Amino acid sequence: MTTIIDSLNATLAFHYGVEIDPNVVSQIPFDTPMYDYLEAGPGAPHRSLSRAAVYSVLTAADFSTGTDGSFACGGDPPGLDVDREILSKAKKCYGSQSGLKDVDIIASRMSIAPHSLDGQGYRDDAEMLLNLLYVRTRQAIDWALIRGNVAGNVNHFNGLETMITAANGSKVLTVNGAFTKSLLDQLIIQMLLFGIVPTAVACNPIMLPGLVEAYAGSSNVNINMNMGEGAQTLGYWVGDLITPAGKLPIVTDRRFTVGGIAPNFTGDIYVLTREHMGEQILKMEWQVMPTALDLARLIGYYTSQLFAVWSSVVLIDKSDWWAQGKLDNVVVTYTPTPPTATP
Repeated sequence: MTTIIDSLNATLAFHYGVEIDPNVVSQIPFDTPMYDYLEAGPGAPHRSLSRAAVYSVLTAADFSTGTDGSFACGGDPPGLDVDREILSKAKKCYGSQSGLKDVDIIASRMSIAPHSLDGQGYRDDAEMLLNLLYVRTRQAIDWALIRGNVAGNVNHFNGLETMITAANGSKVLTVNGAFTKSLLDQLIIQMLLFGIVPTAVACNPIMLPGLVEAYAGSSNVNINMNMGEGAQTLGYWVGDLITPAGKLPIVTDRRFTVGGIAPNFTGDIYVLTREHMGEQILKMEWQVMPTALDLARLIGYYTSQLFAVWSSVVLIDKSDWWAQGKLDNVVVTYTPTPPTATP
């Protein structure tokens, strides 16, 4: 299956003769946790040739009136009353561009020129810039996956924070207070009773201490160290939670909204369902995967090259958002009080 890196490489080689090494790109700190989580789903990445992501949502699949699935042997099985709705989501474009002077590209290929940035090796400045444009394009998409809002900017698609609401049928539990393990269990059990099996918990990393402290207390976790036994990693180490739905990974992304004043911070904790009944329902639909544009030698750039990376994508949930959950308005308290951020 063609990956995003393969697609980007092929386009770059065709237009510029510049190949971005996938091994190099894979080491770049993309800082796109939600993007990575959705692209890691089975069958990803998803691509569509249509102008919009068109898909069908089952709104009802119940046994006919007066039946429950049982029938007399030798007879006919009872029927299902099936209704569906066709939905369509327009894809939106994300990308970035920048330019380099030819003399700088040529100079950067000299043997005495530096060939790395932050420890990453590059063939020349052109490859370095294309890497950067690709990373920033991914980050723009990651921001939209979480906070995109068409009402605020028509160039965005609607993200998780906009769509996972009680009004859209999502399973929302309003907390208005401190996080406890029982609150998350309650929400997940509610989802399970609706036939929904969550696949991840997602939040801003600032909210993570609330989860750690609540679960560490119920897990009787202790850390013992003796000097001279080697290096140890300490801190908020939790990456998974054992819940009524089984072991769920925690996806922390700093783009989730957090408010409040130290030491109390307020945010939401999301319970996401990426797959349902073996099919990925929460995903990105691509029309154009991140691709390099041939913008070189435009008027005013005859001795420079203008590079750009762009994509066309939209976030969809084939459950129409009823399979997603949220703990609303959770408060996390830090002790001692962290400093107040200043510009």
